[in-house]
Amino acid sequence: MTIFIRVLAALPALLFLVMGIQWLFAPAEAAAGLEMPLLQGVAASAQIGDLGSFFFVNGVLMALGQLPGRSHLLYAPAFLIGGAGVFRIAAALLGHAPFAVDFILAEAIMTTILLVAARRLGQPAAAAA
Repeated sequence: MTIFIRVLAALPALLFLVMGIQWLFAPAEAAAGLEMPLLQGVAASAQIGDLGSFFFVNGVLMALGQLPGRSHLLYAPAFLIGGAGVFRIAAALLGHAPFAVDFILAEAIMTTILLVAARRLGQPAAAAA
C-alpha cells in the first residue's frame, strides 16, 4: 500500500514540475492549459513568475516529500493547492468568476492525496505496512 501511495503522490509532483518548467520556457502554452491568456508587459512577468513558482516549488516539495523522513514536506503543497481551490470557490460565490468545477475537483483530489500521503508515509515502517 505504501508504494501505491508514493506513486499516487508522485504523479502530481511530476505534473507540477512540468507545468512550472513550461511557465518558464513556453508560457503561452502553460497559460492556455489553465484556460487563460498570456498577459503582456509587467503583468506577464507577474503571471509567469507567480504561477511558474507556484507550480515548480510545489512540484519540488512533492518530490522531496517522497524521500524517507521527509513526508512532512507534502503538507505545504497540500495547503497551497487546497487553498487555491478554496479561493476558486470563494471567487465563484462572490460573483468574480464562474464556478470552475474541473479545476476545483482536481485540486480537491490532489490535496486529499497529498494529505493522506503525508500522514501515511510519515508513519513508522511497521505501522505503514
